[in-house]
Amino acid sequence: MLSTAPSEILAYLFPTRADFIRMLGKEAGDSRVWAGLHYDIDNYAGVELGRAVAGKFIARSKHDGADY
Repeated sequence: MLSTAPSEILAYLFPTRADFIRMLGKEAGDSRVWAGLHYDIDNYAGVELGRAVAGKFIARSKHDGADY
């Protein structure tokens, strides 16, 4: 979640680099599995939660005029 949320927000802000930014976020999340700190299922749940959190921030920025 802590890797996906910021990467989704940055991907939104920099759409030309979105694929690269999302790849970095995925790699950061995967590193937790590789290190033996989490299981794959934890990572899947974290990605879903991170996307939901990022979606809320993006929606709010569109609503309050902070969106570019």
